[in-house]
Amino acid sequence: MNTKDLPNHIIKWWESKRWLFNLGNGLIGILGLILFADYFKIEEVIGLIIYAIVANILFSSGMILEILDFYYLNNKLGFNKFRILFLILGLFFSCGITFLGVIIHYANNF
Repeated sequence: MNTKDLPNHIIKWWESKRWLFNLGNGLIGILGLILFADYFKIEEVIGLIIYAIVANILFSSGMILEILDFYYLNNKLGFNKFRILFLILGLFFSCGITFLGVIIHYANNF
């Protein structure tokens, strides 16, 4: 692979996994709402939209770190070797934060 094409390859790889990230967080969020929410107002909808935007921005940090490693460190950190691990850990971490956020938000219902 030509090194000029590597940043495009990095972006394509991470973007092709974004649906999995959003699906996982969405399903965990819905599960949490089913289990713990007894009401759902417009404020919650606005909060979910903001949360989804922030989560997707944070998802992009994997791609950004890998591109920065490529450009500025000449791949010395080798982030590309660990991208699957970063994806899995990030997915589990974000799903945990999503579920915990639902529990905390609706905690007064317990």
